[in-house]
Amino acid sequence: RAIRAEADLQLRQVPVVLLTSRAEEADIAAGFAAGATDYLTKPFKLSYVRSRVRSWLLRGQDGPALAQP
Repeated sequence: RAIRAEADLQLRQVPVVLLTSRAEEADIAAGFAAGATDYLTKPFKLSYVRSRVRSWLLRGQDGPALAQP
C-alpha cells in the first residue's frame, strides 16, 4: 500500500509480487487489494517466476527493444 501511495509515479508503477505460502482465497484477495501486481504461492517453479517477471517488465515498457530475447 505504501508503494502504491508514493508521490513518485515511477515508484508507484514498480511491479509488486507477493511470493508466499498463504494460498487461501482471502489472502490472495487481500494481497491484490493492497496493490500487488501478482501473487505467487509456494511451491513454485523457477521457470514460472522468470516468465511472470518477464511479462511484467515487457508490459511496463514502450517499444519492441525489450521484447527481443
